[in-house]
Amino acid sequence: MTKRTSDQDFIKLSGFYIYKHPQKKNKLIINDHIYIVKQIYYNHSPSGLDAMVVENKATHEISLIYEGTQKEKHNQDVLTDADLVLSDATPRQFKDADQFFRKMKKKYGRIDHVAGNSLGGALANYVAVEEGVHSVTLYPAILPQEVADGMKGKKTDKLRITNYCGSYDPLTLLENAAGFGNRLPGEKVKLDFGISWFKWFANNHTGYIADKQTGMPMEKVTIGQKGTVSYGKIRFSADAWIPASVWTGETLTVASAGKGQKIDIDTDHIGQLAQALETRILAACVESFQYLKKSIEIVETEGTRLDNRKTKLQHAFDAITIENQVLKEILHIGEKWLAEKALLAVSPDISRFLKLKDAVHIPFADQMFAAVEAAAARLAGPLLEIPYTVQKIIHAIDKMKEALANLK
Repeated sequence: MTKRTSDQDFIKLSGFYIYKHPQKKNKLIINDHIYIVKQIYYNHSPSGLDAMVVENKATHEISLIYEGTQKEKHNQDVLTDADLVLSDATPRQFKDADQFFRKMKKKYGRIDHVAGNSLGGALANYVAVEEGVHSVTLYPAILPQEVADGMKGKKTDKLRITNYCGSYDPLTLLENAAGFGNRLPGEKVKLDFGISWFKWFANNHTGYIADKQTGMPMEKVTIGQKGTVSYGKIRFSADAWIPASVWTGETLTVASAGKGQKIDIDTDHIGQLAQALETRILAACVESFQYLKKSIEIVETEGTRLDNRKTKLQHAFDAITIENQVLKEILHIGEKWLAEKALLAVSPDISRFLKLKDAVHIPFADQMFAAVEAAAARLAGPLLEIPYTVQKIIHAIDKMKEALANLK
């Protein structure tokens, strides 16, 4: 059986190592395999293209890894991402990626694979479509519209492209929601990987978290607060979630199912199966059981605290309404209080006017009183609106009280 670079290694090269910008002749140890950096191309292209060429020391395969979206001086990667959605034309960075591929192919005689994450994945797929090379991507961006249109009606089943798309990857979710699935060529493999917390939003997209002390990818991340039932560790390494054959190490996909080589049932192969069952499958089952056990503990613990948590929240809610002076005043306004306020705005002057009118009976005073009464008559309409408005305010406040009670 011919060994070749695994998809797991491509995922780690694309999602982690390329972003570290390793230098020429650096040795990268990935999943117990050694890679030598043959060529680098960082921060030279006006279009924002960054890439590296590596050689698998065991198989001597040459792979070109494209870097994904990153912060740059002129934000060229971000502009390229925007062009994929806002324009049908192929952005300059894609054409530069193809030119770099051809240059490296001429230099080394061949390029066996291309790979990338995010925008780097789109670049790898673009080159795969143009050059017919094998491509492996992690959470790739979509192809340019004109490239996708050019593929319509053509046979694409021979494309050697595998795209790993995750459950919690923001780009994958966005592309699916926007209906851009037709602009992702080749085979799509769902990767049940990631943590749904916003804290790891960006890490879900690259597939890895770097250890702050060593700078190397962390196999597991710590969650929860120490001393609480939710405290623990979760495996966080995208390549670890890619299914692979027990016999060959080849990635298992829908396309590869049933197409593997026949295995002789002999002592060596039975031993290989037994070792795989113990080190991979049994270990995965034990880890899954630990996750399930932890989940049950969290649910049971939080369940016993539910009433207490509810009461605390209600008290906190009451405190908020009491501390908010405006809300407090509104909630304490009653029908009687509003009616009294409305009458006080008018009745004192009317009352004094009526008493004065009854006490004074001279022609001039009668004329003055008649004029005032005429003016008061004109105010009758607006004054009659006051009780109706008061009633509407009281009704609105009652609705507010009801809503706050339901919320509590």
